[in-house]
Amino acid sequence: MFGSEMLDVAIGMIFIYLLVSLICSAANELIDRQLKNRATDLERGIRELLDDKDGTGLVTQLYQHGMTNGLFKGNYDPAAKDKSNLPSYIPSRNFALAILGIVAPQSPAVSLRDSVAKIENAKVKNALHSDQGVQYACREYMEKLRHYRMVPSMSRPANPYDNATCESFLKTLKREEIHAGAYRDLEDLRERVEEFIER
Repeated sequence: MFGSEMLDVAIGMIFIYLLVSLICSAANELIDRQLKNRATDLERGIRELLDDKDGTGLVTQLYQHGMTNGLFKGNYDPAAKDKSNLPSYIPSRNFALAILGIVAPQSPAVSLRDSVAKIENAKVKNALHSDQGVQYACREYMEKLRHYRMVPSMSRPANPYDNATCESFLKTLKREEIHAGAYRDLEDLRERVEEFIER
């Protein structure tokens, strides 16, 4: 075809390799879909993230929350061996809103500090996540965290993608709602932000 047998063989091998890798990837996807491995891996990762080894605390609350419960059939049972009914993917928006719904105040009379105090797991309660900015790494800031017995949790160095989803959402929230509107009071602001998030 190209006048060189060696080149024809090399191109043929490349095409065969690509075809076999495509078939293997498709087979792997089908097997994972049937066995629901991703659902089990996601549940295990959430347990690790929320430091809830047996899944009876925050993990159960997360899977029972309205923002995630609608993503799968049945109920969440942390002791069940078969996790095939759980979702293999939870959209970041649903996950964030569910966590906020669990720890944030249900009414203006309840403060965020009281809600955080109700979290039983000390590691989750005392973690404060930020990026690698100099303001979060300075000595004074770290001393404040230690004073309040909080544990710093930072994104990985030189990896701006850790916080990209959150920062993108906050940019949109500020541009399309906060800076675009006028609010009567704090309660009006809360209601309008909730409406914006629910859209």
